[in-house]
Amino acid sequence: MKDKILDNEKKPHTLESLYRSNPQEFKNALLEIFTESPDSEIFKVWYERLFFEDTTENKIETKKRKINCDFFIILLFCILAGLLVKLPDFIKFIKYDLFYMRNLSFFFLPFITIYYLIQKKANWRHWLIILLPIILSAVYINLLPESIIPNKMSDTFILACIHMPFFIWFISGFGFILPELKDIGKRIEFLKLNGEIFVYTALMIAGLIVLSGSTYLLFSAGGLDATNVLTKWVLPIGLVSSPIVAMNLVYNNEKIVKLAPLLSRIFAPLFSLALLVFLGFIFSHIRNPFPNRDFLLFVNLFLLLVVVISTLVLIHKVPNQKTNFSDYNNFILLISSFIVEIFASVNVLLRLTTFGFTPNRLALIGLNVIILIHLIGMIINYIKWFTKKADNSMCLKFVANYIPVYFYWSIFIVFLFPWIFSLR
Repeated sequence: MKDKILDNEKKPHTLESLYRSNPQEFKNALLEIFTESPDSEIFKVWYERLFFEDTTENKIETKKRKINCDFFIILLFCILAGLLVKLPDFIKFIKYDLFYMRNLSFFFLPFITIYYLIQKKANWRHWLIILLPIILSAVYINLLPESIIPNKMSDTFILACIHMPFFIWFISGFGFILPELKDIGKRIEFLKLNGEIFVYTALMIAGLIVLSGSTYLLFSAGGLDATNVLTKWVLPIGLVSSPIVAMNLVYNNEKIVKLAPLLSRIFAPLFSLALLVFLGFIFSHIRNPFPNRDFLLFVNLFLLLVVVISTLVLIHKVPNQKTNFSDYNNFILLISSFIVEIFASVNVLLRLTTFGFTPNRLALIGLNVIILIHLIGMIINYIKWFTKKADNSMCLKFVANYIPVYFYWSIFIVFLFPWIFSLR
């Protein structure tokens, strides 16, 4: 939507059509554009039209009702999430470790998805399309045998549990962008929203830990032990409620401070430095840089985080803006990640040929290939951008179109992988 508004700045009829097609998305995009280009007379007029402070009693009353309604919805979701996370305490035959492994994604993501559907005033078909896969996935993962060998948890079961949150996150994304599944702008908007949700969730969890620690010290000074209450009730319920509250803070709140673009620009150079130092270590010590499987898995997770950070830097870039330090650093980050990924992929292939095929190795090589293609695509589009053969919107389109690959991969690992390997 942001690109469409910028491209049609001097076409009043087209701007009006864009606004009527999706008022809320238009408002969010226009606010971001106006913040970046406050001198545009056209955007000034639109800003006053959309954000003019109407102080009439009806307007104020309507706003109060919406705030109160949102508050009670979020409160209800937090209570339900807290009850879910404490379910093993209420039902004694539930095993703690397996319950949390299987259901990590179901403590908060379904509630966030339902909130999206409520805000969009989705029809019953959309509710069915979104909630049915979530319900069936919950049933499936809780019925999936953890092993066919006694006292040994299968690798495919662990992989299915690890990938299930990604699958549910994608379903949540469908709930956000429906019915415009092919709209690139909506996909980018969803990524931006989740960047902010992640940052605010992290801040809330940090605050929760500080609060719990302070409460423990306060009660200890008075001769009381609050450990049981804090560890069994406050922390678990607070942890699963944090993403729900963070989502409510970010969603449709134009005045909230956008922290994701700032933090991504701060951490991107640090990640670049870390990867360059690691590459220096590889080339100065001519030996295998990946001594074991666990370290190899950590490197892949690190590279996945790099892809997320570089994507956040990219999606917050103003279209057609001149290149700056952040863009060149992001390119260096992608290049260094690509080189490390090549080393990691070769190492996984060597382990396959040396030790044979296992579910973990096949899953790892699959993830390596997906990340590698993602990095190559972004690097190619950055080169086109730097050489003036395309603008940065092409790179954005590539990212938005490539995201579904991770969705298909999560489906494969969760629903097919365990049965291909006979639950080994």
